[in-house]
Amino acid sequence: LVQRIEASGACIVAPEGAFDPAHHEAVGTADGPRDQVMAVVSHGLLDADGAVLRPARVVVGDGRDEGGV
Repeated sequence: LVQRIEASGACIVAPEGAFDPAHHEAVGTADGPRDQVMAVVSHGLLDADGAVLRPARVVVGDGRDEGGV
C-alpha cells in the first residue's frame, strides 16, 4: 500500500511538534505542552503538490504540564 501511495506522488506524513489545523485533525487531548502533538492516531496523506488528501489524526497537549487547569 505504501508503495502504491508513493508511486502516485502522494506521501505519508508522520506529524510531530506543533498542532497545525491545516494538516492535523485533533481527536483528543492529553497532559502535555499546549498545542503540541502528543500522539498520532493515524498518519496524514499529502499529494504530490503538498495539498492535504487526509489530515493526520492526533492527540494534542492541553497545557496541564505547564501549570494550566
